[in-house]
Amino acid sequence: MRNARPSSGLRPPSPRKRGEGQQGGGPSPRLRGEGGAKRRVRGACVIAILFALATIASAEEYGPIAIEQLPSLGPPRNGAYCESRFLIRNDSAQQHTVRIDIKSMVFMMSSGSTHTSREFTIAPRSSESLSLPDFVAANAIGSGDAIVTIDGRDQRQHLTVTRPNVGDWNRGGGYVLIGREVPQTLVTFLFPDYTSGLPVRADIPPSGWSDQWIQYGRFDGAILTPRDWSETPPPVRAALLQWVSAGGTLIFLGRPDSYPSLRPANEITEFAAGHYGFGTVVFTGNEPLLNEEQAKQLRAQWQRAPQGTQATDQLNASMPILDSNNVPIGAMFSLLIVFAITGGPVSLFALAKKDRRIWIFLTLPLLAIGTAAIVVTALIFSEGWVRVQKTTALTLLDEGRGEATTIGWTGIYSTFAPNGKVRFDSTSEVRPFFFAKDAATDWTDGQRFMSGWIASRVPSHFALRKVEARRERMPIRVDGGKVFALNGLGVPIEELHVELENGAIYRAEHIPAGKEVVLKPMGKSAVVDTKDPSALYGSSATWHSLAGRVKNEVWDYLTPGTYIAVIKRSPFVEPALENATKSTSDTVVIGRSAHAS
Repeated sequence: MRNARPSSGLRPPSPRKRGEGQQGGGPSPRLRGEGGAKRRVRGACVIAILFALATIASAEEYGPIAIEQLPSLGPPRNGAYCESRFLIRNDSAQQHTVRIDIKSMVFMMSSGSTHTSREFTIAPRSSESLSLPDFVAANAIGSGDAIVTIDGRDQRQHLTVTRPNVGDWNRGGGYVLIGREVPQTLVTFLFPDYTSGLPVRADIPPSGWSDQWIQYGRFDGAILTPRDWSETPPPVRAALLQWVSAGGTLIFLGRPDSYPSLRPANEITEFAAGHYGFGTVVFTGNEPLLNEEQAKQLRAQWQRAPQGTQATDQLNASMPILDSNNVPIGAMFSLLIVFAITGGPVSLFALAKKDRRIWIFLTLPLLAIGTAAIVVTALIFSEGWVRVQKTTALTLLDEGRGEATTIGWTGIYSTFAPNGKVRFDSTSEVRPFFFAKDAATDWTDGQRFMSGWIASRVPSHFALRKVEARRERMPIRVDGGKVFALNGLGVPIEELHVELENGAIYRAEHIPAGKEVVLKPMGKSAVVDTKDPSALYGSSATWHSLAGRVKNEVWDYLTPGTYIAVIKRSPFVEPALENATKSTSDTVVIGRSAHAS
């Protein structure tokens, strides 16, 4: 390649002839190395500039608004959330309201579509990133575009949205996020076949990962190096730890400089490990050389919560939403039989005798409308106007971190579809136990179910996980040989058990919110091997039973510095259904006092 003329005016060195050695006046190895380094730097700069230009060119413009899709972390997964990220730029001197609506096609027994949208206001001459979570239904694919609305006007040009192939929801080994610095030889060893799981290599740097924990909910585990961890910004690191608290498994190849305090994980014998919330953090050695027994123990960590579905009758039996069903099924069935006979052969025979057979096209619709009116009226009178939400959940409250992690089930039943009247927090992961084929969600103020999620008179069950910052406390003090507890949970407590640092257990019942009571001594626990709350975490199909299990085995889950509270109206689960005629949330709280280490 011909050398460019230097701008400094210095004469360039004459090129060496082929085969000329160092004695021929050529540059020294040191100079050649410096020149190669400079060329590599220039090449990297050129690549960065080209990438930046390509990024700018990929933005789609809508007058003063430019929208560009940012890369996301790995492919989506059926039955889980996936994040679409956009960079929005406003070049005008006025603020604008921007709305993005992503459509995904769903192919099951019949085709359908799901919509997820979000609206926000962007200030003049500014740029902002927009995160739009999307629940990926079974057999869903991206449509390739999204509808953009600016200041209430739909834009004719749609926004091109790219999405990698959807992962296999039925992959039994689990999904595992692999950091960019993890050696491929280790990945190949840990995942020899599909039963071991699906490794998902991070395709963007940690600085571009999501700072919303529910975006990691599609992963069962993650393998990172200390360098991967050090490159994650604080918000991303906090989101990963929240995901671990919600049941994820985080495996480090080595030991990072900083990580949170952990509870002992004595069941893991091959590595140093600890529990964090419902999840687990494992530290392997610096050398990524494992034997088969160690690999088996690592796989068991991200395979402890297999995904699956349940039949509707099993869901209703596990957590019935309605106490009873007063609908006169027999009478309604008889009415339909009468309509079929009367509207068909009887009407046709009567009209034939009067030579008015053509009238069947008038009498049959009238009979159908009358029958439908009778059925709807009977439903309303037998059941009334019903809107019910029922939740059963288990909450881990860490007062030291000021964080609450909740898992369980929530179910909704409504006489008429509550479209737009169901809203969960943005920190809640809500997975349906049914196929959401025609569903729409608005993320403008949390996640609001606009349509298609809950049908009329059909119980709808969801698996619920959420991690959020909370300030509830249960101050425990000892004074004059007595133990006092102040109910700082904000709701009445039906039953409370407390274990002090010396192992003594105390109990109280029916504690109003904000009331301090004297606890009754119950002696010391005879349980030798207490159970860590993380042992309760498993398939979402079992989450409805966790509160009852802890309630029946209180002493098995009490450890020094902890308490277990049974409450009826949980402050940790939002009443998502607006204007509910009945809302219950049976919850058990396993709390760790702020002073406990």
